[in-house]
Amino acid sequence: MTWTTELDARILALASEGMSASTIAAILGDGFTKDSVQKRLKRIRDFDESPPVPEHEVGFVLPEPEDGFVGLRLGFFDIEATGLNAIVGRMLAAAIADSWGNVTVRRADEFDRSSPLDDSGLAEWYRDELERYDVLVSWNGFGYDVPMLNARLLRWGKRPMADRMQIDAMWKAGGGRYGIRVGSRRLDNVAKFFRLEEAKTPLDWDTWQLAGVGDEDALAEVVEHNVADVLVTRRVFNHLKPMVRTIHR
Repeated sequence: MTWTTELDARILALASEGMSASTIAAILGDGFTKDSVQKRLKRIRDFDESPPVPEHEVGFVLPEPEDGFVGLRLGFFDIEATGLNAIVGRMLAAAIADSWGNVTVRRADEFDRSSPLDDSGLAEWYRDELERYDVLVSWNGFGYDVPMLNARLLRWGKRPMADRMQIDAMWKAGGGRYGIRVGSRRLDNVAKFFRLEEAKTPLDWDTWQLAGVGDEDALAEVVEHNVADVLVTRRVFNHLKPMVRTIHR
């Protein structure tokens, strides 16, 4: 009788269920006795051997990240849309910055569209991009960005974004037990409170309306505004992160 990793895994599993050595021996069949099972279990435990991995599972190993970074990946995200609700608004641009401030941004008109109202390509790309990160950080992402993105995805018959750990930094600036009372929840005001060099770029209503009908100059301004938003969110979060106690899904 030869002990294999498969048998080791099996007797450990049976023993963890409270089965006696004699019961385990009876389950294993001919050639196994209460004494042999007891000795094998003692050997594994006395030498503090790691639980054996069955041979057919040995290859199940998560790949090492290409850049070698194995910590939680934070993504600072923000969308720009023509309105505050999906019934009358659609996505124009979407940006995400990593922990180092590298920004990826796309516009709806960069994707194949069935009409000027079609933001499905941008929404689907953004969903997949956000899902590459472990923790998403936003400013009012709970109240606006995520619900708006999911509404636009469902509008086009696409799946919504999978659950991700999220931190909505806006709520850390508005007071409460685990926040600070800056006096405003507006991102630009909080950035000024911390005297940051980065600032949100101003956009007037005419620019938003022109961007909504495809004006190139206006769209370029919206993208610039989008990039500024994620970078300011990143810097503000650096000041507010001592207040983070819980990361929600």
